[in-house]
Amino acid sequence: MQCWPPLQTRIGHLHLWRCPDSPCASPERRRQIAMPSLIMQVVAHEDDDLLFMNPDVSASIAAGVPSVTVYLSAGNLTGTGTTDAQRTRNRQRGVQDAYARMAGVTTIAPSQADWLGDLLTIAGRQVERYRLTARPDVVLVFLNLHDGQLANIYSGTTDTSVIPEAGVVTTSFSYKRADVVAVLSGLLATYQPTVLRFQDLDPDVRYGPQEHPDHRATVRFITDAATSSSSKAIQVSYRDYEISQSVANLSAAAVADKTATLSLYASYDVKYAPNNWPARAYRRWARGTTWVGHNADGRLQTFVVRNGVVHTQWQTVGGAWSAPLAMGGAGGPLAPTIAVGNNADGRLEIFARRLSDHHIVTTFQTQPNGGWLASWVDFGSPNAGLSNADQIGVPTASRNADGRMQIFVKNGGGGLSAKAQTTANGSWGGWTDLRGSDAQDAIAAILNPNGRIEVFAATRTGVLHWAQTQPNGAFALNTLPTPAPASPPQVAIGADNLLRLAYRQESSAEVAIFRQSSSGGTFDVTPTIVTGQTGTGEVAIVSNRSDRNAPVTLFALGSDTAVSVNMESTPGGPYDDAWTPLDGPTIDFAAAMDAAGLINVFRIGADGLVNVSRQDSVGGRTFDPWQPLPA
Repeated sequence: MQCWPPLQTRIGHLHLWRCPDSPCASPERRRQIAMPSLIMQVVAHEDDDLLFMNPDVSASIAAGVPSVTVYLSAGNLTGTGTTDAQRTRNRQRGVQDAYARMAGVTTIAPSQADWLGDLLTIAGRQVERYRLTARPDVVLVFLNLHDGQLANIYSGTTDTSVIPEAGVVTTSFSYKRADVVAVLSGLLATYQPTVLRFQDLDPDVRYGPQEHPDHRATVRFITDAATSSSSKAIQVSYRDYEISQSVANLSAAAVADKTATLSLYASYDVKYAPNNWPARAYRRWARGTTWVGHNADGRLQTFVVRNGVVHTQWQTVGGAWSAPLAMGGAGGPLAPTIAVGNNADGRLEIFARRLSDHHIVTTFQTQPNGGWLASWVDFGSPNAGLSNADQIGVPTASRNADGRMQIFVKNGGGGLSAKAQTTANGSWGGWTDLRGSDAQDAIAAILNPNGRIEVFAATRTGVLHWAQTQPNGAFALNTLPTPAPASPPQVAIGADNLLRLAYRQESSAEVAIFRQSSSGGTFDVTPTIVTGQTGTGEVAIVSNRSDRNAPVTLFALGSDTAVSVNMESTPGGPYDDAWTPLDGPTIDFAAAMDAAGLINVFRIGADGLVNVSRQDSVGGRTFDPWQPLPA
């Protein structure tokens, strides 16, 4: 299959192929991809992307999004063959076959004749580049550093690259830490990715097996490069080995497709052992679906982290959207998850996890609807000074009945810690341990109609539920009699004043809705299953309590990474038989109701930009076409 005629964009000294006419993408999907879009994966080994990032990589390639994957390690320890040169080349052959399948190539040449290889010279070193002839916008880049040595290189040793047998590079190059960073910085400058995927720097030590040192070193290399290059790419990191202890979150179809791709790679790796990873894929820092807040006058405002810095955009009084504003000064890079809340006087306040020291930080508007504090306030850590301080999660926010804000975070021991304002609009108290164990990021919190905060956290076997025993009071912990979630939970209040708890089901990835049996009471054991959206990640759930005729509305990603919408057919009734797609490849999304009672859904597309789609009427099932916010 030939993508012809391909479009070319000249970046630096390279012609970068953009392929909107990909045979793997429908005409509608090709129209939805805003050019230029390019997703780059940077991984240690030649199966890390296939095991831990799929189905995301496969879905974006199938959607026609250009893809560049960079491998730091030669994989020379486990490839088939008897020499480093043979083992390195065969690991390359394995991922070439896998990517050809993901790109829709039905007849894969055993000799890899369907790939065109050449050399890139960056920072005085040559790296191998292979482009798929049927999809020239699918690119693989190999640095060929010795397997198992990446952590040592980052710590100060020197390595020399492996020369693969029958490869395109014929010279070995020496690499120190600065050299690896320089090459990655050059690749970022050359390809200018709009989305950057990499592995996990801070794995969850509660679960085994122990993480590979090469994985963590690769994250350090690429994040150093991204910082030095001032990249504005949307960053997405993925959990690695420890997902073997997580709930299976992929559908049967996704597992079958992922396994079929891996099978093409497996014959080239003598130690290929996939564990149960093909049934799982988890992001390290889920952005969530609530990164949009309301100003005091009802105008919406978004908060998107790019390369560790929050960028915010807001509706103007006339309804148009502002240009992005960088909210620097946080003292270090931030995780992508932003918690948004309002003080009693309406001032927005946001909370984040700082990656450099694992502290929770906050900043806020200095007046309702106004500007923001020029710096961030450090809330420290609930596990300060302890060995598990690096294991804290990301914050979520709610507000007490008396107006005091309160934040919640998974602590280093796997329980829940909280911190609250001492007075409405005022200063903050210390951290409180609310107990619990096995909590998974991210946490959901809500103020119920009785004036009591309720908090929900997924575990590997069910859902932990903390509820205030009285308004503004202490919390009691119990475990809900609900199945184990395959995504973080989300919660909303229906027009009937009953909570709805939403998350994906184990092994099927279908959306499950658990309804509260009475106001402030327990939850139904048997959920409502809203079938038809078997993607990954959190569900967004939105309700309009001011209009008792407005249905609860759901948003979720499908297996094609497009956002779809579903609603109760009547308030409190069953959901629609089918989801309505809002087409376009989506990295993350959020949903919120505006001052007019209309739901606005936001997505970060493959181009890294924020788009918005607005409901046409209160309770309506039609949404406007995606409109990009100013870049």
